[in-house]
Amino acid sequence: MPRYDLANWMGVIGYVESSRNCYCNCNFCSLTAENAKYRQYDQEYLRRQFEACGKRRLVYFLDNNFSGTSRQFLIDRIALVREFLEKKSISSAGERRFQMIFS
Repeated sequence: MPRYDLANWMGVIGYVESSRNCYCNCNFCSLTAENAKYRQYDQEYLRRQFEACGKRRLVYFLDNNFSGTSRQFLIDRIALVREFLEKKSISSAGERRFQMIFS
């Protein structure tokens, strides 16, 4: 789990990673060349990553295969991202104070 409280030099940026590597084995892809096993992180781990971002104003959501290996995994991740955005994106004064980048 990232310890953003120890990385004060990072400023406003937090990172959330929902999966690693790839399951497709495309012959042109560098991820296939690494020959590493595809890993999906469960919803609770993702939730803890989002919470670890704390008051970061920008979150970089990283995922090599956003669709994952199942439709339900995709639906669950989208719901979690929406939940986090609803919780973080609007201040008490109503202005937008948070952004998320997807990659």
